[in-house]
Amino acid sequence: MVLRLRQQPQNALWALAAWFFFAYLVPNAHCLFAAGPPVADVGIVGAGPAGLVLAHALHDRGISVRVFERRPAFTPVGAAVFMHPFAIHSLREVSPQLADQLLSASTTIQSISVRSLSDSAPGFTLNSLGDAERVLGAPFIAVRFWDMLCALRQGLPDDVFAFGHQLERFEDLHSPNPPPWGGAIARRGDGTADTNEGGVVLHFADESLPCARVRYLIDAGGIRSATRAQLIGDEPILRLRATYAVADGERVAQCLGDECAVPGEEGLAFLMGDTCSVTIANLKNGDVWWTQTSFSDDPRAKLTNSGE
Repeated sequence: MVLRLRQQPQNALWALAAWFFFAYLVPNAHCLFAAGPPVADVGIVGAGPAGLVLAHALHDRGISVRVFERRPAFTPVGAAVFMHPFAIHSLREVSPQLADQLLSASTTIQSISVRSLSDSAPGFTLNSLGDAERVLGAPFIAVRFWDMLCALRQGLPDDVFAFGHQLERFEDLHSPNPPPWGGAIARRGDGTADTNEGGVVLHFADESLPCARVRYLIDAGGIRSATRAQLIGDEPILRLRATYAVADGERVAQCLGDECAVPGEEGLAFLMGDTCSVTIANLKNGDVWWTQTSFSDDPRAKLTNSGE
């Protein structure tokens, strides 16, 4: 829209005000007024490992947080993961207690074996991973994804979470004086949070949910981040597609036989091929975690709704 400010400045200003009212305020009035003051200093999208650890880091330092999670409740999800000692060290930097809670739910990996489907490629077994805690200061571990989430949620109040809130888009209200990241949350003289600054309004996929306003937004939603898509577009992320599962150890042994078992009760095994790889690990509760990764899939393909 072009306004002729030189010839009719007063009419042009009225036209600009009318355009702003009908194009912006009216469509968004329900959120501008319903959002009200910020529900938290920081809004976190996603109650996965990153979101939970971040919530602890902020909450433990007196910064109010609200975690918006698309799942309707905190229910089991995922299979299992393998973690390097350096990951444990990073978690300890955030919270030694969190690291201890995670380790208590994990299986310490004592050995690792690699086998190839090709006769020309030799396999090997390394039985010294159990020395990692002495040498590297932390163990190699495998942990069920759900057990990890439970360990990382422990200690966070229930009112921190807003389940069933799938972020669709956000609206930056352009706070005039945003402090640099890492600085203190803006507060009044009496120590209470200054709720008059702009912040960010969150719009959710479920239109029956009211919008929410937070002072800062951090999206820990992973590869499906709505914030990422809004900021930089919906370009696919290069990745390998994998299938994960956790199964009962006895049933796996009956189906596959002893020759496919992981070496030792706390071992990790890799079976490598030209177009795929399979990873198997025994967990301390008797379950078996396995993954299958395909090297032939297009790494640029977009995600589907199948939960890959």
